[in-house]
Amino acid sequence: MSKPAGYSHSPLKQGAFMMILLALWMLVFIPSGFAQQSKWQQVDQYLASGQYRDALDMLRYMEGDAYALALKQGICYYGLNQLKTAQDFFTQAYQSTKAPDADLYYWLGETYHQQLRFEPAVQQFKAFLRVAKDSDPRKEQVKELIRVCGNGVRIQYQDQLGYLEVFPAQINTQYNEIAPRFSPNYSDRIYFSSQRFPETGKGYDMMSIEIQNGSWSSPFEFNATLNTVADEVLYGFANQGQEAIYLQQMPAQRTVLVDTFSQAQQIHRGVWKSPLQLNRDDDYLYIYHDSLILFSSKRSGGYGGYDLYASRKDHGTWSVPFNLGPSINSPADEITPFLTNDGQVLYFSSNRPDLTIGGFDVLYSRLEDSWSAPVNLGLPVNSAANDLQFSIGPEGKTGVFASDRKESVGGMDLYFFYFKEVVAAQLAMIQDQVAWFHQLMPSDSAFTGPGGKPALTVEVPYLAYGTDDVLLTPVNLKYLQTLVTLLKQHPAWTIDIIGHSDNQQTKEYNPFFSIKRSEKIKDYFTQAGIAENRIFLEGCGSTFPVALNEINLLPNPSGQRLNRRIEFRLHTSPEEIVHFIYQQPVVVAHFQDTAYRTFDAFATGLQYKILVQQATRPYYDHRLDAYPGFTIEQLAGQSMYDYTILGADTYFKANQLKREIRELGFEDASVVAYVDGRRISQNELRFYTEKYPDLIYYQYRSE
Repeated sequence: MSKPAGYSHSPLKQGAFMMILLALWMLVFIPSGFAQQSKWQQVDQYLASGQYRDALDMLRYMEGDAYALALKQGICYYGLNQLKTAQDFFTQAYQSTKAPDADLYYWLGETYHQQLRFEPAVQQFKAFLRVAKDSDPRKEQVKELIRVCGNGVRIQYQDQLGYLEVFPAQINTQYNEIAPRFSPNYSDRIYFSSQRFPETGKGYDMMSIEIQNGSWSSPFEFNATLNTVADEVLYGFANQGQEAIYLQQMPAQRTVLVDTFSQAQQIHRGVWKSPLQLNRDDDYLYIYHDSLILFSSKRSGGYGGYDLYASRKDHGTWSVPFNLGPSINSPADEITPFLTNDGQVLYFSSNRPDLTIGGFDVLYSRLEDSWSAPVNLGLPVNSAANDLQFSIGPEGKTGVFASDRKESVGGMDLYFFYFKEVVAAQLAMIQDQVAWFHQLMPSDSAFTGPGGKPALTVEVPYLAYGTDDVLLTPVNLKYLQTLVTLLKQHPAWTIDIIGHSDNQQTKEYNPFFSIKRSEKIKDYFTQAGIAENRIFLEGCGSTFPVALNEINLLPNPSGQRLNRRIEFRLHTSPEEIVHFIYQQPVVVAHFQDTAYRTFDAFATGLQYKILVQQATRPYYDHRLDAYPGFTIEQLAGQSMYDYTILGADTYFKANQLKREIRELGFEDASVVAYVDGRRISQNELRFYTEKYPDLIYYQYRSE
């Protein structure tokens, strides 16, 4: 099996899978009779070459041994990633014979393994070892599979770190999608490579996707200057994100190139100088900084297989690559490294049987006095197949990786991961000095603004308060003064003050009390010289808790304490790029309330709310209990309170909800639009319609 570009030398599990198939056909019983035998041989040829649909088409109309027919149809469906159907045929084969052979036990074990049903997989693999011949080439592989399934039995009960999202069909295809990379400048943009048109003779092309109107766009292909008939795979970025470093691979040559990556004009810069020896098994380059790279290599002096290496650049010269040592590397393979911004946590993929649950798994190691023993990242990132190229987004909330797990559309597919807790190690700036090589580096940010100028990165605190409602504590005053200084330095910025609370007040009054707390903070800002028309208020009450207020219907004081807080959101002009890092309470996994993710998601991209009522006093109607996201807002300079509920990410859906609300008797209900959590006025729409075309429907609405 040919390997995808960028994974060209790795010992991926599929290669072994095809070798097993080739050996298997020498072992399976072939029915007698020349004509029938010829058909069976043709089926075996299809199976050996991975042409499962062709083999299945023949098997459906063949007669003969019921066991062989069911077994081979099961193998076809396994190859087509239809595991449940494959299991049904293997069960049918089992029921058709009094003496199941090694082949059936092997495929049942593989099917259970790919479904992450580790205990029954071990049972089938052990049954295989009991009946397999000594000459069976699969015996050593099965012993290793029993070991990794044992890891799976343990890992499946660990707390999962987040939630998995499969990219939609316009992104994942029947071909391979590989090497995903987050944009260094835009958290909602991802780059990857795919071989979309193999019939044309083209190789892997570089593409990008981004979030548009709350959904992933179709891929945008790079232009022909970058995407050629060769394979192109993006490795990363340099020079503050202004240069793209990518692999160009021809049948007999592999070269790392650099390009200015300008959208207006692609100007080829030539070969990127580095210590890599690409034609001598160096691969999987990761660019942490212009002066630090990590990569995998099988060069001599390692610990076996692919090892991870690093090299630093000093006065324009790259150092001799050095091995990261036995804490990271093993006799197996370690590939596709990723280092968090603080330089303290290293993620990589490995196929070591003592830690993985099948194929390559994503592991991570923390730098303490030295690199800690690697830990499996667990489910759902890791699977029984190969999970590679894991990286974390610039805001520390999401990850992306490639996997050829059996539920994939075909080959390697891309997967998006939402962390339950922000990865704090990723919130730091790219480090000037990484502890494990003690080399001073330029402190340029990975985030850039217009014209390639370094963009500002701002950490935004939150305020905690107690049951006594005292807001202006010494700690909070320090945070507030920091925000006042920022707002004075940037007079075009505006600020949202968002009050949250626990559930100890009633629904009728909780949001109202929350916005009253926000008003107290607004008073502090105005007294400090911040104009009132730059301040937007919101009271959420207990609508969006970060932690559980109750556990088993009993009060959870720890969760209630974390929910008593005031958050801030800062907004710039549309053309200004600022990277805001919003601090949040640290909540252990079993205390987290998922409702806050809805609030957090609302602060990204285009969203709509329904303005239900305006009033000057507390207001609540129990007819709104069925609708999520009840909050109170107050626009800058406005005396009235706006009572709102969450709408949708398209005007069509929001307008439907508005009509439904009006039918309940709220005759003045209307749709209001927000971009990145900020309500936008009619006069501001023109600044956003190009990026969010759905606003055109909102702009010309007739309420």
